[in-house]
Amino acid sequence: MTAVLPHPLAALLLGPTGSGKTPLGARSERNGLAGRACHHFDFGSMLRRSIHPSSDLLHPKEKKFIRNLLKRNLLLEPDHFPIAERLFLSFYRSRSIQPDDLILMNGLPRHLEQARSVQSLVHIRTVAVLQCSTRALRKRIRMNTGGDRSERTDDSLPSIRKKLAIYNERTRPLVDYYIRHGCSILRIRIGIHTSPFESWEKLNTGFSRIILP
Repeated sequence: MTAVLPHPLAALLLGPTGSGKTPLGARSERNGLAGRACHHFDFGSMLRRSIHPSSDLLHPKEKKFIRNLLKRNLLLEPDHFPIAERLFLSFYRSRSIQPDDLILMNGLPRHLEQARSVQSLVHIRTVAVLQCSTRALRKRIRMNTGGDRSERTDDSLPSIRKKLAIYNERTRPLVDYYIRHGCSILRIRIGIHTSPFESWEKLNTGFSRIILP
């Protein structure tokens, strides 16, 4: 693995499906966070774009592998982390990221093994956790509260149940992992009608209270 810079500053956005991570990331990129320019790395969206026939980010066999992964709602395991690294490097090189800018990681890492590998790419200092009840999540997805679900094909009830189970089993433990590594944790309550702007206001306020290097 080859790091792009000596640990560019990053924050991790965690939350179950439907909690509004992608709209919040997009809003943060437009508005910035606590006076810093923000670059939103949406790994899930990038994976979906990478399997498009016109994309040259992945080889044909890799596209087939990722297509199957997404269809089955599975996570990228350590053996295939080089795919994640390549997509991140493509994202990074497409931006004019300055030393004081913040990279907002959304969807990577998703489990402990990925967290250890991501250390070679970015320096995660803060974790923002979007907290939302299962009932509210289902309503948010059905109502498309965040405005990002209209083109999604993976929002069936069995798919949502599987994603929530994976999140609780493999992604939620990342909070304790980053606490042990000295990161600040911001917990943001998300309701049925919480808009991307409202969640951004909460996130921005939280970041404003944190002294980053």
